[in-house]
Amino acid sequence: MGRRIREARKELSISQIELSRMSEVCLATVQNLEAGRANPSLSTLERILRSLGLKLKVDDSSADWDALIDCGLPLTKRGSLRRAPTIEILVHNLRLAARDAERQCLGTSPERKRESLEAVLLALQTSFPTTYHKNFAKSPMMNDLVPDDPDGRVIKLKRIAERILGDYL
Repeated sequence: MGRRIREARKELSISQIELSRMSEVCLATVQNLEAGRANPSLSTLERILRSLGLKLKVDDSSADWDALIDCGLPLTKRGSLRRAPTIEILVHNLRLAARDAERQCLGTSPERKRESLEAVLLALQTSFPTTYHKNFAKSPMMNDLVPDDPDGRVIKLKRIAERILGDYL
């Protein structure tokens, strides 16, 4: 954030003192923010950004599909793991992926990603019910992804997911 503020300030040929005056934020805060040492309130940050013609934007993040693959999502063959799979990584990214699926924002290979999500959730529900109930059972969005009558492809993907999930759950 500090780097972007400094860049915008320099693009506009504004000194730190001028930015401080324009935004009604003390000079030390502007200096510390640009140096990455400040933790300003949102209102302070908005005043600085507004003075620079910038705005604060909050976007949804997407699931980390590579992490999901590491955790057992059967999308591609697993190579060397980037990091050890954990239940925390799995739960966090499954929730984000389910939100993406609900919004139909799965990007490339949406059908394959949806089938893989269904397979992992089905594997969790049937083979790791305690984990499923603790983390997903209360979520209508997650329950909607678990197929009532899975086709052969989802069942095959479920078996792959169960083998991988079994290694760390």
